[in-house]
Amino acid sequence: MKVKYDIEGDLVYVTVRPDHEERGGRRLDSSRILHVDEAGKAVAYEFLWASNGISLEGIQPDDQELIRQALDQARPYDGAPGFTIIM
Repeated sequence: MKVKYDIEGDLVYVTVRPDHEERGGRRLDSSRILHVDEAGKAVAYEFLWASNGISLEGIQPDDQELIRQALDQARPYDGAPGFTIIM
């Protein structure tokens, strides 16, 4: 798992399956993008306007846990604000 935070864009990119190659993506809503592999399995999630909170609503429970673990392991964010996970 890997987390990248873009402070200027206020977005968080969480890779939940680094061993899969990203082949496309789709918007889950106005602030979340799902990146998938060739089979349609989640590879990464992109959270826009992350300082407003990260919503895990509608994301598969296994992926929710991977996202939580990745964010916990990535703290602190080198001076960036902490993130609130919204369920």
